[in-house]
Amino acid sequence: MTPKERRIVVVRHAEAVPKHVTDDFDRELADRGRHDAQQVGCRLAQSWVGIDLAVCSPARRTRQTWQLMLPELTAPPPTVYENRLTVLGARRLSVRVRCGTV
Repeated sequence: MTPKERRIVVVRHAEAVPKHVTDDFDRELADRGRHDAQQVGCRLAQSWVGIDLAVCSPARRTRQTWQLMLPELTAPPPTVYENRLTVLGARRLSVRVRCGTV
C-alpha cells in the first residue's frame, strides 16, 4: 500500500444478549460473544499488518467487543467512538475516512 491508500476493515460486534433483555444500545455481550471477540482479536493480529485507527460505535456490545480484542493486538491503535457510525453506511464512512474526519 502506498502512504495515501487506506484499508478499511469492518468488524461487527460479537454475539450479544437478546434484544428483549434491555434497551438495544445497552445490550451487552453474551458469554459466547466474549469468547468469540477474543478469537477475532487473535485472527486480526495474525492477518493484519497494522491498524492506525479504530472507529467504534459507542453501543455497549461494540465497546465490549473492541475491549476484548485489544489485548490480542501487538500495537493497539487509538480508538474513536463515533455516535453516528451505525447510520453512516459504507460509502459515507469511506468518504469520512478519506477526508480524515473520522
